[in-house]
Amino acid sequence: MFLDMLRTQLLLKGVIAMDEWNHFKEHIQFDFLQDGHFTELKNAEILRDRLDMLGQVESYVGQYFSKEYVKKHILRMSDDEIEEIDNQIKDEEGGEMTGDDDGMFAHNDPKKGDK
Repeated sequence: MFLDMLRTQLLLKGVIAMDEWNHFKEHIQFDFLQDGHFTELKNAEILRDRLDMLGQVESYVGQYFSKEYVKKHILRMSDDEIEEIDNQIKDEEGGEMTGDDDGMFAHNDPKKGDK
């Protein structure tokens, strides 16, 4: 379809002659770029759907579903993502979260003093 439209456009504008088209069409490649906004919307919708499903099964975790099953099959996390998030959660549990002058959060670890 794209080649037909391109051929018609080039011939009507007089850019090439009909006999040149057969030579050129063999060397034409199409590179499709991802639409960043569409990809972001799609990813947000997928995450929202997964979180909705998580909310529906939350009361069954520990009874019918394990946390690992939920992470792998409902949230669709890879083993690396599960490990990374578990490590982040452990790090965040180390101290209270307080706001600093920039409005960003900093950890207060009672063992190490304020950071």
